[in-house]
Amino acid sequence: MERWAGAVPEAWTVIAPEGTVPYSETQRAWPRDDPAGVVIAQLDGLDTPPPVVLAGYSQGAGVAAFMAWDGLLDAVGLILVAPPIIRSRVWDPQVDRPVPTYMVVGEHDHSLPDCIERQRLMEESEAPVHLDQRPGLGHQLPDDLAETIAAALDWITKHQS
Repeated sequence: MERWAGAVPEAWTVIAPEGTVPYSETQRAWPRDDPAGVVIAQLDGLDTPPPVVLAGYSQGAGVAAFMAWDGLLDAVGLILVAPPIIRSRVWDPQVDRPVPTYMVVGEHDHSLPDCIERQRLMEESEAPVHLDQRPGLGHQLPDDLAETIAAALDWITKHQS
């Protein structure tokens, strides 16, 4: 959550849970069993006044998306960076909550085709979605994270129901 903290305007609460399994000096992965439980444990006891936006990078984006779309956490929006979200789950407009979803993905990211497909499926069911495709970016956080978050929050504000 720390890498997102300095990029969030004070009027917002953006929660970006992170994996708990170290696999390098600077990165952590998500456990296979109960990633939603990891997020809930990370949030337990946090003072999170509304509105809450869930955010995440890579696996964290996938976990955040599923938790919001499944209604496990009440969020007014999602900011997903390089999310691997299509392969394991189909969008179901009869079940999934239409949380405004702002996706950021690089043109060289392996998840780009999945994000394009997710955008199409959400648009077909009239769920609010925006895909911000970044030239030259791979599977990584953008250098302009603060500006990206500001743009995402502005978009989310305009698309809340």
